Amino acid sequence: MAWRRRDFLQALGLTCGALGFSSFLRPSDLKQSAQALSQFRGRKIALLIGIDQYGQGPNLGGCQQDLKIQKHLLESRFGFAATDIVTLRNDQASGSGIFTTFQTDLKTKVKPEDLVFVHFSGYGTRLVTDPTDPEPIPALVLPGKSGPEAIALSTFQALIQDLNPAQGILVLDTSFDPGSRPPAPYWRPRTYPDETAIAPIVAPETTTVKSNSSFALGRSALIQLWAATEGVTPEVQINGVMTGLFTAALGQYLSAYDPMVTVTTAQTNLAVRLPKDETQPATMTFLGTKTAPLYGTLPSDTLPATGQIFSQNPTGLEVYLGGFEPEILQAIAPGSELTIRTETAPILQLSGKAGVFGQGKSSTQNVTVGTAIQETKRHLPRNLALKIALAEDLSRIERVDATSAFASLTNIASVSNPQDWVDYVFDEAYQLTTVPGKIVPGVVPASDTNEAIKSSVNRLLPRLEQLLALKWLRLLVNETSTQLPLKVTVQRLDRFSTLLTAKTTPFSLGQSKSNPNPQPTFTVGEKGQYQLENTGTQPLFCLGFAQSPKQELLLLIAKEGLKIPPETATSPLELTALRPLGVWTIYWIIGDRPFENFQDQATQLFGDLETIPQKLEKSLPLIQGLLSDLQAVPPEGTEPNKENYVFSTTQWAGLRFTYTVVETEASS
Repeated sequence: MAWRRRDFLQALGLTCGALGFSSFLRPSDLKQSAQALSQFRGRKIALLIGIDQYGQGPNLGGCQQDLKIQKHLLESRFGFAATDIVTLRNDQASGSGIFTTFQTDLKTKVKPEDLVFVHFSGYGTRLVTDPTDPEPIPALVLPGKSGPEAIALSTFQALIQDLNPAQGILVLDTSFDPGSRPPAPYWRPRTYPDETAIAPIVAPETTTVKSNSSFALGRSALIQLWAATEGVTPEVQINGVMTGLFTAALGQYLSAYDPMVTVTTAQTNLAVRLPKDETQPATMTFLGTKTAPLYGTLPSDTLPATGQIFSQNPTGLEVYLGGFEPEILQAIAPGSELTIRTETAPILQLSGKAGVFGQGKSSTQNVTVGTAIQETKRHLPRNLALKIALAEDLSRIERVDATSAFASLTNIASVSNPQDWVDYVFDEAYQLTTVPGKIVPGVVPASDTNEAIKSSVNRLLPRLEQLLALKWLRLLVNETSTQLPLKVTVQRLDRFSTLLTAKTTPFSLGQSKSNPNPQPTFTVGEKGQYQLENTGTQPLFCLGFAQSPKQELLLLIAKEGLKIPPETATSPLELTALRPLGVWTIYWIIGDRPFENFQDQATQLFGDLETIPQKLEKSLPLIQGLLSDLQAVPPEGTEPNKENYVFSTTQWAGLRFTYTVVETEASS
């Protein structure tokens, strides 16, 4: 029997807008949702679906890691009981398996006062279900006996609605649009690459979905967290384990930034933090009552943390480290230290990593699974280099030559292994691109179309050094763990001196971690200002850097840096919105000592800097000097660590701000 799209939806008792955007716009619904949430007293029940294996078709690799992350977050942060979490993996998540779980297992388990949390990690697609209506609709790809099959997203939403819980949450770590670069061992889009090979499935006739487009009276609107309503969301290699980037970002934000984040603040804050695919940026969308907690319920542990104790075993501890940004987590070295949040505050030393989890040993056996941990010392390898992947289109001989050429760039760049985190890609045109495929700006073009690979790599060397300097700055960001007492504000220089964003460290219980305007917009030439305040009792020293949309690095203040006396604010530091247009990133690096090595390097390279901001053409030696300045003083009687830089959260802070520069209306 052929199903027309309209008949397909009507058979489920739905319209095209059911549980879609329109469901969340009526004030009456918002009021009812807030009331239902405040009265929520039921159980918390979760269904976690992760599909890596699709039979003979292309498979994924990170969905089981996503489920491990979500299960941990639900249990440790939000108080879900392990017995109330149902998991469907791979062939268990076929169409029949999902319908049975919803209509039999969950239907008998869920009561009207309960909360239902559903997470899906796997392929998505857009599917035409009606030959007379060619508009494709979002669908989730499932494993089937004869190949992949797809369930319309509206059907999946309806299955949650049919349970009629007090609150429903749907998390989708998938995407529906094709990517611009084919999958690779280090990066894989979560859009099924061949929608013609997918058979649509429909709900069985036993479905009893109600015809109204919202939950029953007194119920809250469905909260939906979409990794990509448009564009592509990928899974990436983190410490040798494929992981959904959206799930990792959710875990990081809920752990380290704001466990009490609401739907509205997540939309404005989390979207800024998630790395974008520049060639086809994903449109992250959060739907639901604006003031509702992101996971539909308040966390049982509200204090931000780097992670938690995940499990104990005879050889040590397994720890969840999702509070680190993925790039930082990939880079930190064994020996990094975290403190366990107990009365005695024992120290945990990191010994290994796999995905967003790590292994370590504690200075005491008196630790409890689920206990929060916070970073105290960050070890980063002194020989850290950029990881370069070789494009799949390069021939075997080209790959051998490229590997050899990059191997000569000691401590600058090296060819990645298949299981490595990747910074950039060396493509078939001998150019440097981002992982999704955008050419890195600022690379000197080849002068000869027959250029040898070794010559190409040497041509890239100055740019690689600049990119490595920028990577080091990203690795110094620690605004969620630093213990230095600071307040940094950004204002627009208008007649109201409008406050745009502010950050205060160290983070404390009950402090909001979400900025109302995390990425403000300036027109070209518009003025703003920064102000840094030292709220502690010891002097602090500060340097400021700006990264342009072309990934150029500028020094914002004099090479001597700023000294900020105790309990004192700096004079306002002017910000002028410069070209090029796009997103600018500002780094404020603060330490408890003067930046002598940085100053020496700047003097050697530039002499007396007269222009501020100053573009830094040879930035790597300067940043290496900065790393030496921030190095923690080793305990008395011990030698400095020769393999790693060691940074103490009591002695250093790295704060990052972003803003967007746009053209003025008159000139556009």
